[in-house]
Amino acid sequence: MIAEKTKSAVKAAVASELKNCTMKYENMKYHSLHEAESVLLEEMQETNNEIRAAWDCWNRLHKCVRENDIAAAMKIAQEMENAVIRAMEESAQVAACAKKLQRGTEI
Repeated sequence: MIAEKTKSAVKAAVASELKNCTMKYENMKYHSLHEAESVLLEEMQETNNEIRAAWDCWNRLHKCVRENDIAAAMKIAQEMENAVIRAMEESAQVAACAKKLQRGTEI
């Protein structure tokens, strides 16, 4: 079970990302539903790429377990951690984009 403090940090990260993207592009809303779809797709693909990287680490870690290679497993665990952190960052962008879409569109 995830800690309440972590849940709050995730929500804060999403709010921060939403603020960042609205300030960066000076738009409170997407211009159109098509723009929203395009942005969300790009962010989902980036998130998916990082999740795939984490799964790749998992597959290599599984091999280390079978071979009892602790040193390699530790290195792979660090790579996995980094990939998952990047996935979390990308996920915050997805959530922020979805939240932005909830404001509606200009057209």
